Amino acid sequence: MKISIVEDMKYSISKIWIDLKKEWFCISDFSSFSDFKKNYLYDSDLYIIDASSSFIECLNIIKWLKNKKSDSPIIVIFWSIVLENIVELFNIWIDDYLLKWYFKEELYARIRSLIRKKHKVTNTLLTINDSIIYDTTNRIFIKNDCVLKLTAREVRLAEYFIFNIWNVVTKIQLINSVWWEYDILSVTDNNINVILSNVRRKLWKWYRLKTIVNVWYVLEGWKG
Repeated sequence: MKISIVEDMKYSISKIWIDLKKEWFCISDFSSFSDFKKNYLYDSDLYIIDASSSFIECLNIIKWLKNKKSDSPIIVIFWSIVLENIVELFNIWIDDYLLKWYFKEELYARIRSLIRKKHKVTNTLLTINDSIIYDTTNRIFIKNDCVLKLTAREVRLAEYFIFNIWNVVTKIQLINSVWWEYDILSVTDNNINVILSNVRRKLWKWYRLKTIVNVWYVLEGWKG
């Protein structure tokens, strides 16, 4: 899942980035509104915006996203509670807020909840078939009450297809979401095919995952 963070305090960006990276999220960080606009990622699943140093800039970012017709949820971070500011942000369009010194477990829970809503996932436990369940909270696959051994990248790929079921996924989209820490040109067809093969072998005996000339992919559903 892809998250964009907009904040002008690099120390705080680094802390949030490190925390979320450990949870296997794809993170892009921006140091200002102008930097964000210049490098805007339209396909982010969620935006985290700091309102601590400049509430006006935070407002401008949110209004700009609204004008872009983005439907991705927004979390705003405050140093302290200023009721009129919070009310104004909810009125123009945010989904949640946190105080600056948050508990990281709370941040993870809020992020997972908002991303589930965005992708219309109504249950934290998804039944793949009679024997396999995907736990969206802990990001693990369970078969017959045993946790399956998947690498972080295999989980990223499997989760991405589950959250985009029936959608045609391009090679670029797959790389940006699963191999986000690498340059696009450095990820080869072989890199992709190896992970796809591993995931099919471990999970998708029942899945109808189609690959079209190493350019498009689609999960058409699963048999259960």
